[in-house]
Amino acid sequence: MTRNARKMQPAIGCQVVVDPSSLVQQQDHQQHHQQHHQQQHGPARPQNPNNSNDHDKSSQWASLLSGKLLEEAFSVGKELFLIFADNVALRLHFGMNGSLILQQPSSSSVNQNKWYALKQQSRSLRLYFQKESAACTATGREGITAYFPKVDNQNSQKNATTKDSMTPSSPPTLLTLECFSTTVSQVSIAVAHSKRTRLLTLDVCAPVDVFDPTAVRSALKTRPPHTLISDALLDQSKFPGVGNIIKIEGLHAAKIHPQRTVEHLKDDELDSAIEHCRQYAMEWLRQGRGPPKRVYNETNCGSCQTQGSVRMVKLGHDLKRVTFWCDLCQPRDPSSSATRKRPLTEISQPVYASSSKHPRQQPPASTFQQQEQHQPPQQYGNTRNNQGACCPQHGERSFCVKRVRHKEVNKHRLFGSCRHKACPYFVWMDTHFPNCPSCHKKTILRVSKKEQSSGRWFFSCSSTTCKKGMFAWATPPQLEPLGRFLTPLL
Repeated sequence: MTRNARKMQPAIGCQVVVDPSSLVQQQDHQQHHQQHHQQQHGPARPQNPNNSNDHDKSSQWASLLSGKLLEEAFSVGKELFLIFADNVALRLHFGMNGSLILQQPSSSSVNQNKWYALKQQSRSLRLYFQKESAACTATGREGITAYFPKVDNQNSQKNATTKDSMTPSSPPTLLTLECFSTTVSQVSIAVAHSKRTRLLTLDVCAPVDVFDPTAVRSALKTRPPHTLISDALLDQSKFPGVGNIIKIEGLHAAKIHPQRTVEHLKDDELDSAIEHCRQYAMEWLRQGRGPPKRVYNETNCGSCQTQGSVRMVKLGHDLKRVTFWCDLCQPRDPSSSATRKRPLTEISQPVYASSSKHPRQQPPASTFQQQEQHQPPQQYGNTRNNQGACCPQHGERSFCVKRVRHKEVNKHRLFGSCRHKACPYFVWMDTHFPNCPSCHKKTILRVSKKEQSSGRWFFSCSSTTCKKGMFAWATPPQLEPLGRFLTPLL
């Protein structure tokens, strides 16, 4: 979120204006659309003014802020606050899929992007900023400066000169701000400043000379004693800015099981979790993208390289989130060495999907030891020779497996496509899946997130109206064609 605040710095001191060319084009487009609709379907029905869409909401914010100067832009945890003149402030919360773009209107590279076109369906805010005068600066109000973390690593000089810098010395005369899948609300300036003052030392991306890990530890201890550490780290009033991925990778680096409670963690363990969460978050901020993940959305641990040791369960009392951890690196009871010395076959689930190789199916406990002595583990998941797992034009590296997300008859089905946007290659990856015996529709491959069967794949009926439904555990031969493309969060 601090990165979004950095993006906004060129617009500080600029005035919100209405783009005349955009309005004319929009009116012409609407008029053409209405004429075409009347020719095809007759006169349009009157619309209910209470049913406002995303464009209407964005226009309302533009009308409210028209002519006002942007005086400050700062972040607190996952929230971004925009402070305007005349005591007007906006709070932007980007959730899990929100995004922010600040660019010159003449920049057409993003507008022509397919990703950008999809994002237009959920646009939450669009504002145009123009320099009021040549004295437009990024200092904001007098005596108030934006807080950004200091880049205290060896690559600081390299990062400062990259093209991704968001603080140019001379901002353009006209800038366009667009937010997608974002919650926008008006708040009091006093509330925004109070929240920054109160939580600044706890922010995971606070400056080096401001962040106080001792204060974070004390705040986490104020949670009820039985609170899971996975819940406590996500509390935005105790450790703002920590998300699910940062929590998972931070706990893994600290070797702390996510189901341990705050009351059973020592001070040095809490300090280790706080330190590693901050390191991961700061590295994410420096690079502009998520650092390598060792357990998140994986089945093989990236630290101990143990096959099938990563568990995946929905954890949390306040908000259940999918949590990953390694059974070997993060023992539930750190005082016991039995967990670390258990063989892999005792902790592996029957069928996993992995990015490389998969463990074999686990027989019942009564016969497991006997079969283990006579049967070698089955190695599968190599898709180099599998039909359909390679783009004929661009090769295997450009091939990817996705899931249908649209609300249609094929929702949740798996398909393969090419990463090159102009490539039309498409293939269904579930042709070998069983059909539902009741409705005869193609079943959907899902993954279990329950603790007893976490990470195990199963088939279920795709129809919500099917009376009998279907449930069946997936077998290794059924998962083999998907191989390394099958990840837990696919």
